Amino acid sequence: MSAEEKQPEAAAQAPAGEVKTETQAADKKEEKAAAPTKIEKGANCPVCNKSMKKKWYYRNNKYYCCKGCWQTDFKKSKTEAEKKPA
Repeated sequence: MSAEEKQPEAAAQAPAGEVKTETQAADKKEEKAAAPTKIEKGANCPVCNKSMKKKWYYRNNKYYCCKGCWQTDFKKSKTEAEKKPA
């Protein structure tokens, strides 16, 4: 191989600064995937304060005693969100 043939190969390689940023981004993605957030189930429903020992309903990263409590909380948060920007 001549020197002219080797030059395109050297140009195809990324500079060292760009390689580091790509590996750092890959490392951050691996850390996020390796450490998921754990959500703890409370003893009582956040809406009605009933005990959740036997049955529970999980929705939107929260635990509720039933579907009705989830809907109540969802409607409440939705109305608060509508009022907040105004």
